[in-house]
Amino acid sequence: MSPDVLDGADHVVRYCRPRTIDSQGRITAAAFTFRVRRKREEFLSVNWLEHFDATTRAKRMHLLREVLRKKLTLSKRGRLGVLQIGRIRDLALRRGTESVRLVPHRSKEDPSHAGIHVAEEQEMAAAAILANLVEEAFLAQTDAATAAK
Repeated sequence: MSPDVLDGADHVVRYCRPRTIDSQGRITAAAFTFRVRRKREEFLSVNWLEHFDATTRAKRMHLLREVLRKKLTLSKRGRLGVLQIGRIRDLALRRGTESVRLVPHRSKEDPSHAGIHVAEEQEMAAAAILANLVEEAFLAQTDAATAAK
């Protein structure tokens, strides 16, 4: 059974669309801003990486891509940004965005799904912080032979 509170040593992954990637391939704050259609989305969708039972990060990323492909169209120019949960909590507290919370949003189709919840008034500051916390970025699409190694 997955935990109700995600461990600080674990990681979450955010799919970042090409328009949120700069010319050097870095993920920008735009990847962590809330979309507003009729109303602001409730949380930023992420996936708990350690949910996937694999021995390496590359294998976990491969399994995550399989889940994401079922619900998203992954762009060749998109990225998967990896953030450590504990660093999100710690830095958010130090920078005055203590209302940042990570909450599991598991479903049968996606048991790794989680959300980053941010108070609306702190959204812009939190977006910049989260972009700076990306510790690694992977291509959203890879060829299957390379990704499974």
